Amino acid sequence: MATYVLLHGGWGGGWEWRRVGELLSASGHDVYRPSYTGLGERRHLAAPSIGLGTHIEDVVGLFDSEELEDVILCGHSYSGMVLSDAADRLADRIQRLIFIDGFVPNDGESLLDLVPESLAQRIRDLAASDGDGWLVPLPFPTPKPGEAPAEVVAYFEKASCPMPLACFDTPIRLSTHIDPRSTEYIRCTQVDEADLLGESAQRAAKRGWQISEVDAPHDVQFFAPELLADVLQR
Repeated sequence: MATYVLLHGGWGGGWEWRRVGELLSASGHDVYRPSYTGLGERRHLAAPSIGLGTHIEDVVGLFDSEELEDVILCGHSYSGMVLSDAADRLADRIQRLIFIDGFVPNDGESLLDLVPESLAQRIRDLAASDGDGWLVPLPFPTPKPGEAPAEVVAYFEKASCPMPLACFDTPIRLSTHIDPRSTEYIRCTQVDEADLLGESAQRAAKRGWQISEVDAPHDVQFFAPELLADVLQR
């Protein structure tokens, strides 16, 4: 049986992996689904000093405290930034890296470098106008009942929370290249016109990573948890 660490995306928390985690656990796997500092059930810890580096340390701390080895480390969306650094810091303890529709940065890039300038500016503006200059409210409209599964609507209504700006505008520093032999990129093919992860998926392909596609929206862990759990167990 395998050990999975499931990392959530922006404005989320470990709770968003609940259903996928249940399915993996039912198959006998060990599953960890932590929440980053300042998010999820740890939202009360949010502070201007929290950034991408904090969340990378969260993952390193989990590996150390739980003495994790031979891990399948999975990250969704924003967590592609975290995975990219973890590949450096935890290489000898990771069996496989799986980017789930995640951002793929180059050395020196921040997440805001990987999205259209209009969205990057909206994130900065929201922090300035509604977050005391450092906290970013969810920049996307929340779905309404009937537009998405009930559990997805509940996710946005109950559990999403603002996120420190430093998570998005901090450049990442990478010292090694990710091993393509043990790295997979799962591409969610139901995309909108913006297709924010299109460039990252292209980077993954150019780097020789294994590419898989799932017929699901970006938040596949909500829309198709059974499908995603099957892919992760392949």
